[in-house]
Amino acid sequence: MTERKIKAILSDAGGILFDDRPYKVKEYLFVRDFMDVSYREFMDEFHLLRNKAQQIEGYSKVDALKEYLDIHDLSEHFPKYAAYAAEYDAKHFGKPEQLVKDGVIKTLQGLQEEGIDFIVLTDSTRPLSQHRSEVFDPAGLSPYITAFYSSKELGVKKPAAEFFQYVLDEKQLSPDEVLWVAHDLDEIIGGYEFGFVVAAVNYNPDLEESGELDQIKDNGYLLNHFRDLLTLVE
Repeated sequence: MTERKIKAILSDAGGILFDDRPYKVKEYLFVRDFMDVSYREFMDEFHLLRNKAQQIEGYSKVDALKEYLDIHDLSEHFPKYAAYAAEYDAKHFGKPEQLVKDGVIKTLQGLQEEGIDFIVLTDSTRPLSQHRSEVFDPAGLSPYITAFYSSKELGVKKPAAEFFQYVLDEKQLSPDEVLWVAHDLDEIIGGYEFGFVVAAVNYNPDLEESGELDQIKDNGYLLNHFRDLLTLVE
């Protein structure tokens, strides 16, 4: 691989900086109490509804859940969701710092000392200001993040080329000056196809065993830990 001078790291947040599993299963666990549906079946349908939050002003993930219940003639259960959500959030998100993955803060500090900008790209369905105040600020991550970009504001999701190009234009960067960090297959491959050097972190080991990640090896890295990013920028 040709040596490049990395000026900035663009990164997903959930699954990379913090454990996003509680976020991913919140609505499913609510629905599962009165509907026999697998997580995959639920997400295949709910994901399409949730995406409206990036496209329709004022539409939220809660609206997506209400629409899902309406579709399945389960709307009578929706009034129970507010109490469920309050209890769930208090249990899982009462201390956001506990969701931060091991070694993340120390690694972000090291990147900052190396003069590397760390830029977060998120597909959150919440407004960016709310996402920062509820997750990144209390978790102690914000001081180490140079900039945040959200599909909620941009109206397009990762790994769309339009999302990446917008960030590059804003930060006056070229693709070969960027290291893209991701864990989901579509985002790993999407960043690679855009022209980024890719660092796959916290990915499903089955992806490597199946050979689905082989194509990125000429312009990317398969890392065991987030802290291994420091070895790529020193």
